[in-house]
Amino acid sequence: MSLDIVKLKTSELDAEIINQFSLWGKPDVLNSFAGRDNSIPYYICCTEGDKILSVLPIFELKKIFIRYISQALDYKYTPIYFFEDSLNKQLKINKAIGNFLKKNYFIVKLSLDPTITDIRGFKWGGCKAEPLYTYTQKINTYNSDDLPKETKRILYNKAKPYLNIVSEWNMDIYKELSVCMLKRKKREMRQIAPNYIDYLNYLYQAGYCEMFIAYKNDEPLGYLIIIKDNLKKYIYAFYAASDTKIKKNGSSLLCYDYVLNHFKNQFDVFDFCGANIETISYFKAQFNPDLITYYRLYL
Repeated sequence: MSLDIVKLKTSELDAEIINQFSLWGKPDVLNSFAGRDNSIPYYICCTEGDKILSVLPIFELKKIFIRYISQALDYKYTPIYFFEDSLNKQLKINKAIGNFLKKNYFIVKLSLDPTITDIRGFKWGGCKAEPLYTYTQKINTYNSDDLPKETKRILYNKAKPYLNIVSEWNMDIYKELSVCMLKRKKREMRQIAPNYIDYLNYLYQAGYCEMFIAYKNDEPLGYLIIIKDNLKKYIYAFYAASDTKIKKNGSSLLCYDYVLNHFKNQFDVFDFCGANIETISYFKAQFNPDLITYYRLYL
């Protein structure tokens, strides 16, 4: 029996299948990102007869008469859920998906989940792929005392004696510190737009996000927003910013250290979400993480 590809809306997939999905495949998460970016979320399903063999979530956009797939900003990884254990079958499934993408879309940009290490099928189907990198840390083995000497000095002598961490959802502080960071990086300001705030508020209210703020007295110096995958027991670094006027105050360092210690009994892995920009990579490497490869799929 041949493999077929069907495209379903997020409301059209059975709840029995959806209940098996991790964070990045959940319909409400997809809908939240899509609503922010004016895209349309779909599930690309590979089927054999009446049986669904795999599910791939996508964000589809359209300009004039051109349809394309683009990874939503801050949507960290695109998963593929397989309901078929055979590796040979998975290769054929990925080839069928690759053929479908090449046939139906002018542009494709997907950052695949790091668990997807075999991208041969996609390439056989006509797609291209390139490696990217992230850092991950096993939470239960993390120890602040194992940090490099200079990092420990900043943490113990500059940050912990003068700053305190508060778990607080505060979009005013998010905007204030993000504006400071984005101006320094000379980046666009759309992260502060009302639709961004709305989508973040939804993710928080749905229980996916938490925000940790580093205060010096009553002054916020930095924050870290995490997004949680309760099924996989993963935490992802989602947004972070600090007051760039005060150099080396240790606020970012303290936020990450606090989260890694705070969730030891609740989650297994912390994903720093990226190790591809030199300066940011050096900062994240201080936590002695593991370097992990993931792939960007594109046309």
